[in-house]
Amino acid sequence: MDVILDHSFGGINSSIPGIGGPQCVKFLPLWQRIAETFLLVPLAICGIIISSKNLEPFLLPISGKMLSSINESAVMFDDDKNLVRYCVLAFYCFIFGSEIVCKLVRRVFVFILNPCHIATTIQILILAIGITNHRMYYLFRFQMYLLPGALIGTILPSINSRVLFVEVLIYFIQHVAILIVPFFIVYVNGTFLLEPFQNFVWAVLSFSVILCYHFTILQIVGLITEANMGCVICPAMSDPFYGRFYRLATVIHQAILIPLITEVFSVCIKCVTDVTHLNNVIRKSKRLSERKK
Repeated sequence: MDVILDHSFGGINSSIPGIGGPQCVKFLPLWQRIAETFLLVPLAICGIIISSKNLEPFLLPISGKMLSSINESAVMFDDDKNLVRYCVLAFYCFIFGSEIVCKLVRRVFVFILNPCHIATTIQILILAIGITNHRMYYLFRFQMYLLPGALIGTILPSINSRVLFVEVLIYFIQHVAILIVPFFIVYVNGTFLLEPFQNFVWAVLSFSVILCYHFTILQIVGLITEANMGCVICPAMSDPFYGRFYRLATVIHQAILIPLITEVFSVCIKCVTDVTHLNNVIRKSKRLSERKK
């Protein structure tokens, strides 16, 4: 048991600001943590309950209406789509496996609970199983709202605790993969996966789940292990809202940014997918015309 605990959080370097340690835990008084938790968690639970009741139904198997939205030319590399999917899956698993090994070697495995690793796990699951039922469909919708975190992590990387070059390389490859994989998933399965622009049900549900996850699981585990996961225990040094009320400020601006950035991603994915499908149709039509000649 001691070995497991040691590999989980025994290697946390408290001398690095924003990583964890006693000073990180003492950044906010306990009464403020409790007050913010009792304010935000009930709001998040209400958001989950209300939004989950308004989710559009998903028919099993996929209805003909949904199938009609998937153009036959939307299949990547036609008969080789499964091969490509498995290659992407294998590469993604290798990257994520390398990240897990690095965390075990550095004895900071507890950081596997960070939201970006949750996003990677969900995407690997979707790639492995495919969009075959409502659970995978809902997981895809949810992981779209984890993309803003990966984007922020790419633009403002938290790599001050990574000593080796390979650790930094894996960090960036994983975060870029989180942003790219949804393009591939939609390209293969169809644009019906994307949420309509005027629909905010999934925005409320996903943000509520993310908020609840941070202020329950990450906060409790973080206080016990002194690991600053998701910057919920203390702010990062680069946090523009660095200060005593940084968590409330973060909740407010993320409530705006997460849905906004996700909508931008959805539009980009749809545009790229439509353009690629159109090019495939043009290529196929040219091949058919050449064969007839």
